[in-house]
Amino acid sequence: MLRHRLTTVCVLILATCCASVSRAADPAFEHDAEFVGNELRCFATGLRALAVAAHPDDEDGATLSFLRHAGVETHICFSTRGEGGQNEAGPESGAKLAVMRTKEIEEAAAILGAKPWYLNLPDFGFSKSVDETLSVWHHDIALERMVRVIRTVRPHIVITNHNPDGTDHGHHRTTGKLLVEAFDAAADAKQFPKHFEAGLEPWSISRIYLRTFTAEGATFSVDVSKREGTGLNPSEIGAFALSRHFSQGMQRDLRIGERELRHFSVLKARTPAGLKAKYLTDGVYGTGVPADSLLQPIELPKLMLWLKNRSADEAPDRHAHLNRAIATTLGLKIEVRCEDEFITPGESAKISIRVANTGGSDVRLVKLSFKQREPGWDVPEKIFPASDARGPGKSIKADDVETVELEVHARNRAPLSYPPEEHIFDTETSSAPLSVVAELRYGDSPPITLEAPVPLAVSASFTFTLSPNPLLVFSDPALANEDREAVHFKLLARCNK
Repeated sequence: MLRHRLTTVCVLILATCCASVSRAADPAFEHDAEFVGNELRCFATGLRALAVAAHPDDEDGATLSFLRHAGVETHICFSTRGEGGQNEAGPESGAKLAVMRTKEIEEAAAILGAKPWYLNLPDFGFSKSVDETLSVWHHDIALERMVRVIRTVRPHIVITNHNPDGTDHGHHRTTGKLLVEAFDAAADAKQFPKHFEAGLEPWSISRIYLRTFTAEGATFSVDVSKREGTGLNPSEIGAFALSRHFSQGMQRDLRIGERELRHFSVLKARTPAGLKAKYLTDGVYGTGVPADSLLQPIELPKLMLWLKNRSADEAPDRHAHLNRAIATTLGLKIEVRCEDEFITPGESAKISIRVANTGGSDVRLVKLSFKQREPGWDVPEKIFPASDARGPGKSIKADDVETVELEVHARNRAPLSYPPEEHIFDTETSSAPLSVVAELRYGDSPPITLEAPVPLAVSASFTFTLSPNPLLVFSDPALANEDREAVHFKLLARCNK
């Protein structure tokens, strides 16, 4: 539909916007029983791991997949979004390349079952030294951002490919050095106390592992080519994830039956015993039980019993794994559509929400609500009254769908998020400004929730660009007085209302 008027001082431009769709995200290589099993193992152990990488494609996907299948919740922290590199997939550069590479990261992370985080430090191409990198990144800013991600994720172990004392890319070495500093800073309540105003707390990492790439000097090795069950092994999953970095031409061929090892040394440890670790989670304890206790299939009644008996002070992230396992077992899905790609402050948009019950058991839809990444929205909450004597909520029978339309309103000071290249560096995650949360119940169970992002952004009422795109040219000062040919630009003004 034609939604937004586009005008310029010189020309008239027209654009067409089509409906945007989003669904609750599932790891691309995990479905049904495998996904449920991995979520339950993460619920059981309560362990979390963070991979730290300087650029997109620097992450160790095979090890992340190995940890995910071992019952460890996985995250990736990128120092940059890769906007300073070459683009092998198109003409995009700078911020537009950052948008492209962020999408590639999201696709790769979905394959690995990991959540990406961004420090949003500048990628200014190849750097020869740590000093050169820090002259652009600024030490205190970079360290504060890394500590904030660590305190948010609260990882028990951290893995990295970047040796702080290595000889490669300055961005890599600087990321490694900042990580070593962050090991102590994140645990120190005197460091960056403003974090605590946002609800964060000091966090002590148990161990940082450095991938050594060869067995020489390694503390231990991990076989990431070992297959569990009938699915792909971590090495294969890591290769598929790497191939999502299209703009970097990343492709890796695996030979059938090829054995692949990951070699690690302990870069930092909280205790002397940690320096002698024999495997990644050796002596590291989360909030639960060993994942081996969940190797046998778990039936739905037992899952519901765990949900009922969960403690009030249980970590929310651990409970989220159990919630996703139950929702998948019941066959519950959510989809959110919006006719507009973006609106401007002061405007409203209609949101279509579909909650589907693709399983074999009846459930009840109790409530629909919204979560805001930042304040700035007026959003409704829809509560469904009881439709029968079985309890609150509207009944959704097996193989049935409930569709609801709600309207959201962006206030005059709503945070801007469109066009993406102008706001890609504003947040440390790629979460949408709004998400829908559906609360359902199965029998007399506690609430089961589904969440999906709203595919709707907020744009400034007017945006301005120059045509053609200006280029910065460094000329010879000796030619300063020479006659030069004038260059004429058009100022294009776009009305987004």
